[in-house]
Amino acid sequence: MPDRNSLLEQLNKLNDSQWEAMLFRLGNKKIHIRTDVSPSQRNIALIHLFEQEKDGLQRLQEQLRELALSQEFTPVVPPQPIQYGASLSPNAPSKVTQLPKKRQPNRNKLRIAFGSIFILSLLGGGIFWQQYIYCPVGQDRVSGECMRLEITSGESRLFLSQNNFNLDSGIDAFAKQDYDRAKNFFQSAIEAAPNDPVPQIYFNNAQARQQSELFQLAVVVPVDNNEDSAEVILKGIADAQTKFNDSDGKDNRLLEIVIANDHNEQEIARKVAQKLVAKKQVLGVIGHNSSNASEAALPVYEQAGLAMVSATSTSTSLKGDVFFRTVPSDRVAGKKLADYAKNTLNLDQLVIFSDSQSIYSKSLKDAFEGEFKKLGGKVVRNVDLTAELNAKAEIERSANQDQVKGVVLLPSVKTDSVAISIARANYQLPQNQRLQLLGGDALYVPETLEQGSYAVEGLVLSVAWFGGTSEYAKTAENRWGGKIDWRTANSYDATQALIKTLSNNATRETVVEDLKNKVRLSCTETSGERLRFWASGDPDRESRLVQVTKDAPASSNSALDFKEIQQGESNASECNW
Repeated sequence: MPDRNSLLEQLNKLNDSQWEAMLFRLGNKKIHIRTDVSPSQRNIALIHLFEQEKDGLQRLQEQLRELALSQEFTPVVPPQPIQYGASLSPNAPSKVTQLPKKRQPNRNKLRIAFGSIFILSLLGGGIFWQQYIYCPVGQDRVSGECMRLEITSGESRLFLSQNNFNLDSGIDAFAKQDYDRAKNFFQSAIEAAPNDPVPQIYFNNAQARQQSELFQLAVVVPVDNNEDSAEVILKGIADAQTKFNDSDGKDNRLLEIVIANDHNEQEIARKVAQKLVAKKQVLGVIGHNSSNASEAALPVYEQAGLAMVSATSTSTSLKGDVFFRTVPSDRVAGKKLADYAKNTLNLDQLVIFSDSQSIYSKSLKDAFEGEFKKLGGKVVRNVDLTAELNAKAEIERSANQDQVKGVVLLPSVKTDSVAISIARANYQLPQNQRLQLLGGDALYVPETLEQGSYAVEGLVLSVAWFGGTSEYAKTAENRWGGKIDWRTANSYDATQALIKTLSNNATRETVVEDLKNKVRLSCTETSGERLRFWASGDPDRESRLVQVTKDAPASSNSALDFKEIQQGESNASECNW
């Protein structure tokens, strides 16, 4: 890739006409960069814009080279000054004509007017620069806003809200490629914050960088707008990486994890995917978190042949040759929940609350509704959680007008708080009129218990994992100082699956093929349930049902917890393939 500083140096040598000629060659006549800023600022903005395009900087370099060869770099000849003592011919045209004295006031007015316009232009240019071109170092412009697109192995801080002196010192040493010193600082950071997965991953990365060769995988998490989700996902990644590196890796190579931040936003997810694809050492990606973000990124990975293994995206619309997931799809979860609602709870009519803007919520709603109707049930009404809802009015209507005995809450990660408000409104009804609550795995998080409290007691969820008794769950609980959840477990499994494909001869192509045909993990190699992938990329796994109850040992800031609803005993022989 061309050097940014070299490009800037070449651009700074151009005069205005040469600059415009170069833009014409690039076919960017409509590029929106003001020329009333300094040439250097203008050129920095141009480089930034071309960085957003695939091979953009390469194209810019080629055009600069061609422009030079075509001799369009014409030297600008400044006007020759008049020699001292020289005289002008009386007939020579003068460039300065003195205005009559009576017109001086008009001239002053013009000066004031042009001065005002110049000041306003500068102000306008500054605003334009701030709003449409300039972004601070480390940020990219997305939908008109500057946002942090952090991609790091240890060179920069991930969670800006956390303070850890040793972590910062380790980051500084890592950036200077002083990996031995970085390891010492990261080890101290781990001891200072033992439940933070970032120092552990950075430590492992510094360790891997000390080898002559390494393996590189990436993980994409929503750092800036869903820190809790990002953290629990990274715990599973850290566990698998630590296990691999502590066992001396494979073929004398350790594992480095590149961490990327996509904010759970589609446009950012797409940009992050493009940046990861450009990192040729990356053999596979764990992520993304939300189904919407995964949907945006998948075509980028598909085109590059880079494997994507999601631990949390369940939408049935996610399909592709390089797409895999360790979590059962919404089709499996919806069917499980519908069967329980109709055949165990004997609910014949239901109201569904879902998020119309989430492909996860929509696919789970469709799967549940289709199976529920097939079993003879009826969905009386569908309510959009993104609309302006009156939770109390919606619950009263469901109970009194719709006359249903239960409601299904299927929020996305963005509307889970609205679902909790529905549950709270239900709790305000007289006890004998309260509706049975059912839901999807977006509510299978500690925040549901903490924010919902007794209002969510009895809530039944169809979820991807319940590993309270697995060996991994016990080990991870000791490591992180508390109970882990399904996102940590499935992220561990996703990393383990990709690790299984690594070898001296591993390429992006072999990783995809091995995930399809060779990965067979026993329950002792995963978070508790064996793993292989169908041709569709879906795992050969079933969903489980859990219920919020007081009978389970509390593991959060709530008196309630999730307890698995037993439906037959598991077969011990199902641990191996």
